[in-house]
Parts: sequence; structure tokens; C-alpha cells
Amino acid sequence: MTMYTIAADPSGPTAGVCSQERVGTVDSMRIEHERRFIVKPTWRPTGTGKSIQQGWLGANELCETRVRVLNDDASVACKIRLEETGKRIEMETDVDLKTATTLLSQCRHALRKTRYEVIIKDVVWEVDVYLGDLTGLCTAEVENPPVELVLPGWVDREVTGEGGWSNAELARFGVPKG
Repeated sequence: MTMYTIAADPSGPTAGVCSQERVGTVDSMRIEHERRFIVKPTWRPTGTGKSIQQGWLGANELCETRVRVLNDDASVACKIRLEETGKRIEMETDVDLKTATTLLSQCRHALRKTRYEVIIKDVVWEVDVYLGDLTGLCTAEVENPPVELVLPGWVDREVTGEGGWSNAELARFGVPKG
């Protein structure tokens, strides 16, 4: 299997650099296509959300390596942008909680959020309420959206494709100005 790897030292000369090499298998590889939206501040969650902590071992405009703890589950993912389509290849594998915690401690940029799942007409909206330095921000994503996506009234505006709104960029630079 051919897979991309990213240098783990975020301050070194090869930080975030992708290289192609033969490695072992991963749990899954898929093409990710998502649309992202800013949620109006009046939106209120219903039900129980999932606690997420994630950090980046390396990230640039082409690819990123993310460590995530979601409740008591943990994973490491490599995401590679397909520039011509706006889609990404995502390869993710589960890791034990201790490994993820150790990796998160090495991340210079991380964030915390609570994720709520909202289903409207068979469309799953993942609504993230950010904590810490990003408190007050709320975004929603739809993965593999239908061609005719109907936006709920609690969506403020779409930010798909706008710089600064990926989770990696939010963790590194905060909420974009403007």
C-alpha cells in the first residue's frame, strides 16, 4: 500500500512535509468531501454531545496528521488534499488512549470541542461547539452532502473553501478576522 507520512516534529525543517513511501495497512482509507458552515449564536444543542480533543503533529496546505480523542476512543488520521476537487483522502487508524494522550502532549496546536449530531431529512449535520480559546464559535459540517443541500435556519453562512476555517487552522491561528 502506498501512503503518505508527515514529519512529526512540528518545529523541525521538515514539519508538515509529505513523503510517499510503502508502509503497513491502515484501518480505513476514504475520500472525504465535506461542506462547512458557521452556526448562528442562537443555536442550542439538544441531547448529549461527544467530547473531542484533537491536535496536529504536522499540517500544511497539502496534508495534515491529526490525533483525536473522542470520548474514550482515540485515532490518528492522515488527510491529503486533492486540490483539483476540494476533496481529501483520509486514512485513519485507531490507537489506544495512552498513545493518543502521549501524541497529543507533543502537539503544538490543539483544540477541544463538543460535537452534536443533528439529522434533518436523512442528512447528518455534525455541529461542533468549541471550547477554550475558541469559545463562542460553533460550526456545522456535512460529509458527502447531497447536490441540493437545504440549509437549516440555524446556519449563518457557508465557509467551505475559505481559508482559516479548517480545524487545523482554527487550532493554530484562531477564528479568522472578517
